[in-house]
Amino acid sequence: MVREKPISFEEKTYNKFKAEKGFFGRVKTIEDYIQAGNAEPDSDWFTEMFAYFTGFVKGYTGVSETVISSWLLLQKIVAHYPFLSIGTQVTFEELFGKIEKLEETFYRIDDPELRRDFLVMVKKHLAEWPAISRGSSRSSPAASSSTSSPRGAVGPAWHHALLRHTRYREQRDAFVWIAKNLLGEAALDRLNIPREKIYIGLIHLLAVTSRDIANKVNGSANRKTNRQIQEFLFDEGRLLDYLMAADQTPSRVSTPS
Repeated sequence: MVREKPISFEEKTYNKFKAEKGFFGRVKTIEDYIQAGNAEPDSDWFTEMFAYFTGFVKGYTGVSETVISSWLLLQKIVAHYPFLSIGTQVTFEELFGKIEKLEETFYRIDDPELRRDFLVMVKKHLAEWPAISRGSSRSSPAASSSTSSPRGAVGPAWHHALLRHTRYREQRDAFVWIAKNLLGEAALDRLNIPREKIYIGLIHLLAVTSRDIANKVNGSANRKTNRQIQEFLFDEGRLLDYLMAADQTPSRVSTPS
């Protein structure tokens, strides 16, 4: 049967969207739809694509890469079309707090733009960490600015093993020391350690130590580590600097090897 009129851009995009089997393929399709500029956001085609992503945010039981990516994507869409409604008031802080495996979830976000948006939201919403995470026992200037190597940090090979095998959960002080003292070193490039991996590890430790403080687990040590990370990421502006630098490169946030 011959069509009386050519297939519309909206319908063509919708058919491509439905044919995509992967979640992030569908993310790319709807992003292309919006960026085309001549899309009709009130069409039935767009409404169904939009509803696909709102379904992840409204019906989640655990926060996976698809849930957090849907939330990030929907924020961009609603900013572009303010009359749209996601249908839920869930916040980034709520979702972030329910991510069980932060590093794994972050690296499963198979979209450089959404990865960067994730880090931007951390900077925007989590820089003012709950007061309990700061605690009343602040680390001393000597402790927070020391450049002496922590026990166990014996050389580049150990640094490499620590970062690549996610031992930072057990070697917290050593990992923070590495971030503060080696982040700008060429050794990281030679060891093929993405700086992004260090930043997401620090954000994860910030969440882990905050939970431990709230649960009264090793309060003094966790407050010290938590405060050092806050100072490094937010007070010193390191996370903001990293995001601004990433924004000036075509690849945005790099994909870890």
